[in-house]
Amino acid sequence: MASTSRASRKSVEDAEIFQVLEESTDSDVTIFSSEEDEDGNEPDSDEDGKFGDNSETNEDGSIRTSGPKTPHLNWTNTLNFKGLEKHENLSGPKHSLPVGSSEKDFFELFVTSDFYNKVAEETNKYAALSQRKAGTVDNNWEDTNAEEIQAYIGILIYMGLVDLSEIEDYFQGDFCVCLLVRQAMTLKRLKKLGQYLHLNDEEERPDQQSADFDILYKARPALDLMDKFIQAYIPGCELAVDEAVIGFKGRFFLKQYLPGKPTKWGIKAWGLADSANGYLLKCDIYKGKKEIRQQDILPPPHSLVDNVFSSLLPS
Repeated sequence: MASTSRASRKSVEDAEIFQVLEESTDSDVTIFSSEEDEDGNEPDSDEDGKFGDNSETNEDGSIRTSGPKTPHLNWTNTLNFKGLEKHENLSGPKHSLPVGSSEKDFFELFVTSDFYNKVAEETNKYAALSQRKAGTVDNNWEDTNAEEIQAYIGILIYMGLVDLSEIEDYFQGDFCVCLLVRQAMTLKRLKKLGQYLHLNDEEERPDQQSADFDILYKARPALDLMDKFIQAYIPGCELAVDEAVIGFKGRFFLKQYLPGKPTKWGIKAWGLADSANGYLLKCDIYKGKKEIRQQDILPPPHSLVDNVFSSLLPS
């Protein structure tokens, strides 16, 4: 009688299991799929050794199986949760600057004189290359230097903070809102630097079929500066991994439209930040579906909040 009862039970489908799990709120579910139940005993079986949960009784009294054995569900209030490793490091800035250092001192932790020299050198080389290809001489161009490139980058940062409609508005003499910009360089010189500005040697750019080809070759020196972010800061144990959009409306094949973001048009990037203060530790530009993403952004132990992308995390 008991054997017939066990044999008549139908198998539990996966959909039914998930439905039970979704509807449960006050208790947790432990699934025992091994050959022992919660008490360490062997699961019930038929007289012929077959598991009753996988079989049904035909009209003629024969027993037919309906697939692999089904795990037993047992309700329990005990949570089997493996805690994270203890995080003992103190988070915060990691540098040797003295107390009272200026904002410029902190900025130079990331953007050094080597970067300004590199940009000045490549800009001069590209200006000469462009004139050589055009077969004409640009009489309005004069070679730049690291000091002028530093002033140029400072103006770009200032324009990001003081938002005016047109670049010409920063050089208007009617009201001295942007006196610092006018003192640094003229509008004509600013535009000429923007025309020839380069960060990498155009003539040494790897071929597209080469294994060394970098789709972001022209911007790579600036992107490499972000590797210093994590060197200057010890993160806490709670980090956030999420996608971000660098606003851009110009012509660029990596530009995307993300309607769910505050900045809808731009270049998508993956960002890793400290959840306590938003400090950016790592940023990877999204280069398309075929890109090979890094696996070594940050070693454990760390708990992750917000949207977690496993491709960014260490394996």
